[in-house]
Amino acid sequence: MNSDVLIESVSLRNSYTSRVDVLNKVKGLSLLPDNENVSMEMAGEYYEVPKQTINSLIFDNREELENDGLKVMSGNELIFFKELGVIGKNSSSFTVIPRRALLRIGMLLRDSLVARAVRDYLLDTEDSQPKQLSQSELIAYLAQKNVEHERAEAERKRADAERDRRLNDMEEKWEDTIEVMALNPGEDWRKETTAILNKIAQGRGGGEAYQGVRNESYELLTSRFGPRLEVRKQNMQGRMLREGATPSKVENLSKLDVIAADRRLINDYITVVKDMAIKYNVKLGGR
Repeated sequence: MNSDVLIESVSLRNSYTSRVDVLNKVKGLSLLPDNENVSMEMAGEYYEVPKQTINSLIFDNREELENDGLKVMSGNELIFFKELGVIGKNSSSFTVIPRRALLRIGMLLRDSLVARAVRDYLLDTEDSQPKQLSQSELIAYLAQKNVEHERAEAERKRADAERDRRLNDMEEKWEDTIEVMALNPGEDWRKETTAILNKIAQGRGGGEAYQGVRNESYELLTSRFGPRLEVRKQNMQGRMLREGATPSKVENLSKLDVIAADRRLINDYITVVKDMAIKYNVKLGGR
């Protein structure tokens, strides 16, 4: 289990607050003369961070820490510490942090190698460090944990980069889909549908694929919406001859011309081509 889970989980932190023995196992702990508490300065020295860092953490997590005994003393409560010279005679308040609260600070503090060692120690089920660490052992232990942390961070960054790449791919596909879905039966519908079909054909190597893709669109139109394009084409050619059209014009009549003569067929054909564009992941706009 990654020890940073303690930073995120209140319930998990609560389950470890009795393990104050860990503090001395990781690093020698100095206490105030009452032999129960430390000051914010002492907490900062233990975790090797500035006092302001401890102050900010207390501000953000005051309820938890007060439940562990953290207290801001004032009035007569200060006399004991004033007489011992711990605080100045004119001090109006003094924050005391018992070991339980100090341990919780270690479970919350991100930017401290000592705090990370405390969290690792708490979650070390084999208790592989049963004695207090010497200075050299602590340095080696923290160095090892730092390497593990850097590896985990590198893996997280790699995973984040892969996630971002996939999201970008999805966004591009969605943009392509939006562009395709924007097609409508306007003046350029023939040009736009032809551009999509040509893109599909290019993805298949071009050449004979162009006619194959066009025929596929006609077959899909017939299977989905029922028009018999060849029959309609022959009927239109007959009407054209009767109306005096030239044989070459009659001969050149295409199924696309048949579709263009029927508003409903245009809508149906655009629907078919849109579906083909999405199915074959066509990228428009030069992308």
